Amino acid sequence: MYDEATNQPSLANTSDLNEDLGQIEYLFSDKTGTLTENIMEFKQFSIDGIKYEEKNGTICILNTNKQINKENQMNPKLTIFLEMLSLCHSVQKDENGAYQASSPDEFCFVNYCKKIGIVYEGDERDQQSKRIIRRVKFFNKLKKYELLDTLEFDSTRKRMSVILRDLETNKLFVYCKGAETFIIKKCIQGGDFQTCMNDIDSFAEQGWRTLAFSYKSITEQDYKTMKEKIIQAYNDILNRTEKLRDAFEFIESGLTLVGATAIEDKLQEDVAITLETIRQAGIKIWVLTGDKKETAINISYSCKHFSNEMQKLIITDLKEKSHIEKLLNEFKNTLTISNANSNSYALIIDGPTLYNVFAFDLEKDLRDVCMQCVAVLCCRMSPAQKADVSNKLIFYLIIIIIFIFIIIIFVGS
Repeated sequence: MYDEATNQPSLANTSDLNEDLGQIEYLFSDKTGTLTENIMEFKQFSIDGIKYEEKNGTICILNTNKQINKENQMNPKLTIFLEMLSLCHSVQKDENGAYQASSPDEFCFVNYCKKIGIVYEGDERDQQSKRIIRRVKFFNKLKKYELLDTLEFDSTRKRMSVILRDLETNKLFVYCKGAETFIIKKCIQGGDFQTCMNDIDSFAEQGWRTLAFSYKSITEQDYKTMKEKIIQAYNDILNRTEKLRDAFEFIESGLTLVGATAIEDKLQEDVAITLETIRQAGIKIWVLTGDKKETAINISYSCKHFSNEMQKLIITDLKEKSHIEKLLNEFKNTLTISNANSNSYALIIDGPTLYNVFAFDLEKDLRDVCMQCVAVLCCRMSPAQKADVSNKLIFYLIIIIIFIFIIIIFVGS
């Protein structure tokens, strides 16, 4: 065994790995960086039902040769969208001029903007006023913005925002990006939400990661109120987390939906044949991801987590206990009947439904269903939910093993 990419042969660290693998029945896996390479490639973006792509450093309307550049007088929404791509992030430039980003998505955004002529030049601190100035070169014209506040992404809001002042016009803006369902619910009515969601769904069906972008203009008084709420939240030591969440919810409201992006995270080399071999060995694979359902399902098929022969059991977007309980009971009956026919099933559940499963104490019913499925896909999951799923199943399996062990001892005696 030899890896050409790293010029390294395999190294044997243990001689009993096969015996250890023979005891494994369940395999839990994240998607990003595990099944995929965590190297993002910007594919397309959509505004008002029109999809755009990049060709040779120029923005083009999808499936046409119509080029969009500053000479064509970009429409206001397209201009705002490109501003958000280049400004709404936490990327920094190091002393060598290279971009440094904790988020691979944001790293992808600034590199895409650079490719089409919108170059993020980094942040600098004004020595006199101590203000943070964010510099972006729009088609060779340098523009400066004062970075007033950054509302970091968290797994509850699933959004990230910046508050900026355009130093040329002195206008204030809130730019916000995040998961589409968490963005749209903060947008004012009147936007073409359905068209945007249709484009997002079409992106997701190709296995691409999606984000929605929105913004609003604010006044000096609006920002003063926002800043006061942020300061009060930071000063409340006992309730800081809750107060910050309330402040961010207040700031990220009344937004205007602009568009959506599509990014491809390529699969790891040979991941498909690896997962297929693992499944043939009798190991059941659970994939836990924050991606939306359509994206996650497409990736599961691409990496052979799902096979075409599997029948899908889908439990998503459910809030009522009676609905969840009824569907789980139907699944259990289906699985009981199918065991005699040797049919294979895959379960798909999303984070909001899983939250309600735990809240209504239905995890045992869910476990009974999951443990009879060949594959399980948990989508739209928060990091805390990923931990809950693995911990609660492992605890349940330990209890079963202890119970079987006690029976064996009792029978043997």
